[in-house]
Amino acid sequence: MNFLASVDLTDEHLDTVTTSIKGWCANRKVDLDGPSARAAIALALELLSTRPSITSEELLEILSNRLSSVGSD
Repeated sequence: MNFLASVDLTDEHLDTVTTSIKGWCANRKVDLDGPSARAAIALALELLSTRPSITSEELLEILSNRLSSVGSD
């Protein structure tokens, strides 16, 4: 499933999501292509749609808090 197919993102938004997801995956020791990363991407895109000016640091913090129970794939 391509999460980005139906989402209109600017280059800045792509950078925000990419930076946050890479950081979250590294912190959680999660595979970037795994199901946990896909869940984090879905949440990141949802958050970005409601808060388009969110920074990658803010997004990473929210992902870490909301997905704290997600372990390694």
